[in-house]
Amino acid sequence: MSLGGSVKFATTNMFGRIGIGSLALMHYAEAVHIETKEAGSKLATKAIISHPWSLDQEQRTIDLSDLFAGEAWQEPSERSKPDHYTTIRLIGVDDVLLRECGDVRSYYRLVEQLRRVLPLAWPSTSLHDQLRKASPDLVGVLQEHTTSCCARVTVQSKWSNDDVLTKRVFGDGGIQEEEWEGPPKPILTSALIATESGSRRVQVAGYLLSQVRPSVEWAGLTARVQNVAVEEHTFFDLESDPGFRKYITGEVWFLGELDRSRLVNIDRASFSRESADYRGIARVMQAEITQFKTEFVQAPRRSKVAIKRRLDQQRALVETSARLGRAAAELVEGPLPSSNNGRIRAKRSRSLLDDLDKLGAVAAVRPGGEANNHPYRLRVAEDGKRVIADVDRSLADPIIEIGRSRYRLVLIEGGATHPPILIKNRPRQITFNLAHGAFDFDLRQPAVEAVLSLELAYLLGAASDEELYDRVLRLISHT
Repeated sequence: MSLGGSVKFATTNMFGRIGIGSLALMHYAEAVHIETKEAGSKLATKAIISHPWSLDQEQRTIDLSDLFAGEAWQEPSERSKPDHYTTIRLIGVDDVLLRECGDVRSYYRLVEQLRRVLPLAWPSTSLHDQLRKASPDLVGVLQEHTTSCCARVTVQSKWSNDDVLTKRVFGDGGIQEEEWEGPPKPILTSALIATESGSRRVQVAGYLLSQVRPSVEWAGLTARVQNVAVEEHTFFDLESDPGFRKYITGEVWFLGELDRSRLVNIDRASFSRESADYRGIARVMQAEITQFKTEFVQAPRRSKVAIKRRLDQQRALVETSARLGRAAAELVEGPLPSSNNGRIRAKRSRSLLDDLDKLGAVAAVRPGGEANNHPYRLRVAEDGKRVIADVDRSLADPIIEIGRSRYRLVLIEGGATHPPILIKNRPRQITFNLAHGAFDFDLRQPAVEAVLSLELAYLLGAASDEELYDRVLRLISHT
């Protein structure tokens, strides 16, 4: 129980280093009772650490050797001889700890946090399986390391009975928000650390994921030494593009010839930015994060934004045309006459699928039926770079009804002087000329509403400009 030193200091396969863990316990209780026994020993060592939080002026002047911090003794153990164990009991816990462990929600939040930071074995999950496919060598390294640096931790409370903690990884909690797109990016490299006598290598092993929906809880990496989380939510001081960084999550382990006495701060909750190990590791990790962000986060998301914009335009085209078609059906008996304002000579078609292909999407048309709620779905392909668009047929081949007649919506690029829209009955279709100045080659919803309502009002047989104006307003305001 000595402070400021530990027999484990230079032992790479043990967790203790400085010997200040007992101080952390005193934050939560008036006293700490400890019992520990080595395997094969008949005697158990017991200790009581007890010390007042505040001292008066006279007490502060006493010599440290006279400072009473507790007492220790040995006595026969009540457990069997082969057992080895350490039991720590907090006496007189404070209100903060009582609230944390007395409220079921706070309690399970604490358990979830422990599952993420403690040195637990690597579990068999979907992430584990995908990492094995991507890099069997990485999985082998992580399994060997987490098995050698592993603690068995059980939690007992009034809501649970000797629950054995398992490692918590992204995506294994059954929460819809915990989804990643594309493959996990394995990291298995090394950082070269310059020393006075030459150099040494620190092995860096881990993975990066691109979250479908960014979660504050998972943004950033968990960095581990001896399988214990030293820092969470870290980007290793990388500051560029915070908007895209929030999608990145993952874990990384540092193995090999680590200078643990300088890399990890005394509180074991942060890295020392001044250490040579951290500077070398940070350079490697910043390069890995930047490459992953560019290829697997930025590129797919920018592509998805452009693809989604085009799909939303198509959805607005169908909805606006259908609404104006229903309004027109209430103002006319029988089919609409065809437009007689000229012709449009098509230079090229502008179908939705053609546009999606130019934007780099892999489009798949599905049968109708989900148009009202989910007319399309976007996902990133298994390669992590291409975007797959599952499009409802109602968007890919849009048809609206005007009265008892069905009209196909067609997009083309004609001439700038050709009419912006034509409605024909043989075959029945409504053609939009995106080369006209009203559209300027972009399918804007206000332009669709304006040209279609004007053409419908004209074809409904307005007798005067005032009647035409009135019918346009009636069409636009129809719900």
